[in-house]
Amino acid sequence: ELELSGALLNLPAMMIITFLATLLSFGVRESARFNDTAVALKLGVLTTFVMYGIYYSQSHSDEFHDNIDPFIPPNTGVYGQYGISGIFRGAGAIFFAYVGFDSVCSMAAECKNPNRDLPRGLFATLVICTILYILV
Repeated sequence: ELELSGALLNLPAMMIITFLATLLSFGVRESARFNDTAVALKLGVLTTFVMYGIYYSQSHSDEFHDNIDPFIPPNTGVYGQYGISGIFRGAGAIFFAYVGFDSVCSMAAECKNPNRDLPRGLFATLVICTILYILV
């Protein structure tokens, strides 16, 4: 059922769209610079998260080992909650995350040498994202 919030306008959404439209109006170079900054921020957050996880696993080894035993918890009786069905549910989510990489190909017009740069970029992106998925 749809519930109305009582607001006439979704102000945060309007501000984000206005910001992105303004950014795009400045040109591809500025948009790419903003995108690079956003990616660097995301990688920094993920790296911090992974490093804290490594620190936690080393400094609280008893708690850490208690949390991963059993490695595959038994199913709760609901499809997708733990057990093998939960593993397949997570694998499906990761599969759909990888489907979005075809959007990289839409940037071919902006590459200086697309025959060389696109395959390298796609491969590097897949490798980096796979490593991050495994680490997280």
